Amino acid sequence: MSYLTRAEVAATLRVHERTVDRYVRQGLLKAIKAPGPNGSVRISEESLKEYLESQTVQPSAKAAS
Repeated sequence: MSYLTRAEVAATLRVHERTVDRYVRQGLLKAIKAPGPNGSVRISEESLKEYLESQTVQPSAKAAS
């Protein structure tokens, strides 16, 4: 499994890194923290993909005429 930094996720979503932190706290993104007092947070690519899919608007089945 591949992991991304907060900065990489923020750039992908075009949001601030603090917004990424909030998404992690809210459970919208799954993250791991490296061991140690200054461990960095990493978000799995799969978690980011799931989040993006959940935010995608699907076209309605009935087309406007």
